[in-house]
Formats: sequence, structure tokens, C-alpha cells
Amino acid sequence: MSALTLAGAAVAATANSVTVDMGDHVGNNSNSTFLINYGGTKTVKGAPINAAIDGNPIVGYCVDLDHAAALNTTYEADTYSAIWLWNLQGARVGYIYNKYAPLAGDLDHQIALQVAIWESRYDSTLNLNSGTFSTISLNTTVKGYAQAILDDVAAASTFSDVCVYKGVNGDVQDIIGPAPVPEPASMAALGIGAMALIRRRKNRK
Repeated sequence: MSALTLAGAAVAATANSVTVDMGDHVGNNSNSTFLINYGGTKTVKGAPINAAIDGNPIVGYCVDLDHAAALNTTYEADTYSAIWLWNLQGARVGYIYNKYAPLAGDLDHQIALQVAIWESRYDSTLNLNSGTFSTISLNTTVKGYAQAILDDVAAASTFSDVCVYKGVNGDVQDIIGPAPVPEPASMAALGIGAMALIRRRKNRK
């Protein structure tokens, strides 16, 4: 990991548990359900999921093909750094999420983003045609979007982290999304620290 260059604030390796209110997929179209190869042929739904973390809405992307999504349920989860969990693969997932999630303006681009996240999480080839993870029946246009993301991350020299939400009971699908919003007391402490830093800088002038 020493060879990686990271951009942006680091995500804490672990943190206190949070409450996840898992909703449903953000949408459905003719491209959202398709076949993949991951330990055999599987049918997956590639649309991300509407969720809330301690009441704050997010759009979550799956990073766990070994468990089903706990749709329309509430559960406790612990937060983790993707890099802490998965090293370079976690850094690639963070890079993809932070760069492309804000740009995914329609469902097809969100599906492509989800596919690129799966490829980066489970494979090192960054190629959707072979390896531990590959697509079988994904729409050609959507696959092209996803492969373009993977080509970008393959050429990247600066990476970033992202928050992983892992269910405490281990039986629900892990997702990634924005880090939890600090509690008011934590925000106040951050504000006090920032004000103290500003005062110190002024006193040095």
C-alpha cells in the first residue's frame, strides 16, 4: 500500500455501529437484471439501492456478491475503510465510487458503475470478459460504460477511500456509500477544533 497515492480524507478503519434502513433498488429497466460469472453463473440486479444511514439518505452500491440484499429492512452495521479491508482493490473501489457516483445521472450509468465496482472488488484484471468476475448477458452499451470506467482506474495513479457498511450479523449484503454524518456533539467538537486552529494561525501573524 505504500506505493499508492491517496486523495481526499481517509476513512476510519472501523467506527461505531450505525443503523441502516435499506430500501429498494433505485429503479428498474430492461438492462438492470443480467447474468454474471462469479463462482458460477448468477443472475444479479445491477441497480444501486436507496438507503439511509442513521436517518440520512444515501444511494448505496453493493460490494458483496455472497449475500442477498436485505431490501426493505432495518439492521445494525459497522463502518470500515475499503482500503483497510481490501488494499489496492479497496482503493480502486473508492476511486470509482468517488469519481463516478456523482456523474451517474441515469440508471444505465448507475448499473455500469455497479458493474465496475464489482469487477474492482473481486478481480485484478479490470476486464469484464474474463477472470474471477465477468459479465455474461449485460447490455453492450452498459458494458461499454463500465469498461471505460475500468480503463480509467487501470491508468490512475491517485486513489481514494470509501466507507463500507457491513451488517453486524454478517447475513446481509455489504454496501458502500458516503461516510456517516457525525453526531451533533462530534460536529461541535470539530467546530471547536477548527476555531482553535484558526486562532493559532492568527496569533502567529
